[in-house]
Amino acid sequence: MEVNVALSKKMWTNFALIVVLVAITGIYSFGNLSAAKPLSEGSLPFLKVEGPHIVDDTGNKVFLKGINFGNWLLWEGKSLGLVNYAEHKLRYMMEERIDKEKVDLFFELIKKHLITKEDFHIAKAEGLNVIRLPFHHRYVKDEPTELDRAIEWAKEAGIYVILDFHAAPGSQAPDYFADSDGTAYLWDRRDHQEEFIRLWEILAKRYKNEPVIAGYEILNEPVAKEGWKVTKLYKETVERIRRIDPHHILFLDGNNYASDPSVLDPPFDDNVVYMLHDYGNSVREIKQTNKQQGWFTFRDRYKVPIMCSEFYISSDVEKYFESEDIHWAPWIYYKLSSKWQGWIHGMGRERRNRLDNIREEIYRLVENSKISDGSKEDIIKRLDKNQFRDLKNDISRLARKNIVNRAELEKLGEELRQIVEISWIDTFCDKINQMSPAELEELIQQMRERNSKQFTSDGFYE
Repeated sequence: MEVNVALSKKMWTNFALIVVLVAITGIYSFGNLSAAKPLSEGSLPFLKVEGPHIVDDTGNKVFLKGINFGNWLLWEGKSLGLVNYAEHKLRYMMEERIDKEKVDLFFELIKKHLITKEDFHIAKAEGLNVIRLPFHHRYVKDEPTELDRAIEWAKEAGIYVILDFHAAPGSQAPDYFADSDGTAYLWDRRDHQEEFIRLWEILAKRYKNEPVIAGYEILNEPVAKEGWKVTKLYKETVERIRRIDPHHILFLDGNNYASDPSVLDPPFDDNVVYMLHDYGNSVREIKQTNKQQGWFTFRDRYKVPIMCSEFYISSDVEKYFESEDIHWAPWIYYKLSSKWQGWIHGMGRERRNRLDNIREEIYRLVENSKISDGSKEDIIKRLDKNQFRDLKNDISRLARKNIVNRAELEKLGEELRQIVEISWIDTFCDKINQMSPAELEELIQQMRERNSKQFTSDGFYE
């Protein structure tokens, strides 16, 4: 009997992948996990807003200081040394190059190993009192999901959670973190808006009696050209939540990546903390930005609390926020292990080799473009100097300076960006394809360095 060896090998590989996936998803089986159980007596109390402060149920002031558990329930690859593609885009590109079972395995392993129960306890032990939990809308269902598991872990650790709706149906921003294809459809599609509100009703019903949840962050970093659309959706969503849950704090981001508080003015609910994000590189820069954007004016006019829930981790910035009574939670940048970094660097070398092999093709693309000779020479020098790194930003800077060639430069930049993007995804998928399921799990399980402090500024910069 003749046997197709290649086919047989692929069948056994797929069988192994299915076995591993079943084992992993078994760990995350939610069939016997109902809506999160209330905390036991003597554990964390409900929080609420009183004037400019957050207080517990006895009236004691509570200052929130925490960390984001990003890239766990929503793909954002930069914190792992990878590329910040929108999750749906990365999955699609991977499935063009790898069997779907292995793509599913990759994402399941990230979910299994990146954040564990231990991390909630570590954050608590390091003096933090809240986890901001960014999540994709697909984790909101009528039945329990990974959100319930995270809340159980938070209860065991005795640390609060802010549920951060990070990627809404239709996408609230034209960026990777909103799992967007480049357009924020949420603001002009009523079906997406209704689905968004319905999902918040599910969350409110499930968690209305759950004091470990500090509150609900209605929407991460909305980006709407017409700010009134943000205000309108906020008001509708809050009104529907309040029919179900009158108790939990609501966290509301400003428009334009949580920078513009004008869409929140005037306040329309008494139990709200207002969210800003600031990735300034120094206390001075952040202080100036906060003032220019109007956050201090808004806070002082209405006597309400504000929180910076994304910034570069820094003890100086944290001290500044505390001096201004601004609750804080920096974005997480994981301490990556030498094994994972070695894998990333190896992938970088292979990717550069791919680009070197098509270097002449890239140069011909530049030479055949309709931009000026001076711009061509400038781009080729940049390509030689940085080996295609930061290509998009380099050409964008050239386009801003060169009005005459702007359209052609932008067109060329997009063509070059696609070439570089394909070289990255091809290399990434080749590396994953070469690994067995067990090897892939071992790599991802060991991606983080867990031998020292993890989530505070003194530990991060050790």
